[in-house]
Parts: sequence; structure tokens; C-alpha cells
Amino acid sequence: MGAGLESIAESFGFGVIIGLIAVGVWRLFFDLHPGPPAISLPDYLTVIALGHFVLSFVLAGMYQ
Repeated sequence: MGAGLESIAESFGFGVIIGLIAVGVWRLFFDLHPGPPAISLPDYLTVIALGHFVLSFVLAGMYQ
């Protein structure tokens, strides 16, 4: 009983959850900003989601 994610399934679930939250928040920021940067939003949000997914596995490995 450690202080982290116990299994690959928990890491996957955590990564999906934090990735979706991050995408939602960033999407909201872009929608509310009066002059958002001229970037490809779908590509940017994909990178944000994948980054959080990878982060969850790194954290799981560090805390086991």
C-alpha cells in the first residue's frame, strides 16, 4: 500500500482523467481568450492530452 498508483490500469485511468480535464480547461481558455494564438488547436490539445497520459505513467513508476 504505497503512496501512488498501484497498477498499469490505474495509471491508464488516471492519465485519461487528467488528460481530459486538461484538454477541457485549455479549450475553455482558448474559447474565452479575446485574441487566442493562431495555432492548430486540435494538434495542441492532442499534445496536451498525450503529455498528461505519459506523466501518469512516469509518476506511477516513480512512486512504486
